[in-house]
Amino acid sequence: RLVDKLIALGIICSLFRAMGNDNSITNQNSVAAALFMWATQPAFGAASYLPTIMLERQLYQREHNDGLYYSVTYYLSKWIQELLLAVPASALYCIIVWEAVRLSGNFVVFWAAFLGALLTSIGTAFTFGALCPTLEFANGAVPSFGGTLLFFVGYLIPLSKIPGWWIWYCYFDYLRYPYVAMMINQFQHAQTPYTCKGEDYSGPLQAFGMQDELLEMNLP
Repeated sequence: RLVDKLIALGIICSLFRAMGNDNSITNQNSVAAALFMWATQPAFGAASYLPTIMLERQLYQREHNDGLYYSVTYYLSKWIQELLLAVPASALYCIIVWEAVRLSGNFVVFWAAFLGALLTSIGTAFTFGALCPTLEFANGAVPSFGGTLLFFVGYLIPLSKIPGWWIWYCYFDYLRYPYVAMMINQFQHAQTPYTCKGEDYSGPLQAFGMQDELLEMNLP
């Protein structure tokens, strides 16, 4: 649960070091890429939370059948246990990334967006753990589902250019919201013209189709 985040943190901090200080077009795109990798990182490590549910399935079924607690009670108790560790750990990770990349905006917004993605990823892993018949099946299902979410976050293809028959998945994508929040937080005051694939934009938010997005609608 820590190793995957430390690896991502180390790569982002060394690869994108201090790029937030430079508002050139190249660096703006690099910062957008760094935010994309950081906002989606929780989905890559979600499978590490599967054993929490899978290894206790028989114990849960026995105690549930004995009437000791409801299913929702068990689910929430496990999620709260992870919450107690995720809050301070995510704050530490985000402080390191924030300072290393020299990001701008409000740090609390940056942290809240990442924490929302992390907690939702944990809940998603628990749901797959409860529904999948075996740990092996769940270990394949969680990364596969997380991989589909990456296409609709708004970095690989601008939100404004996603076809109408796929737009529903864009709103269903829980990684989209933290990424959009981080992008707005970073670039909402950027005035540098942005050029992408020969087209000129007023800034990165317009280039990625996020100019009409509201920060408060993308935070947990």
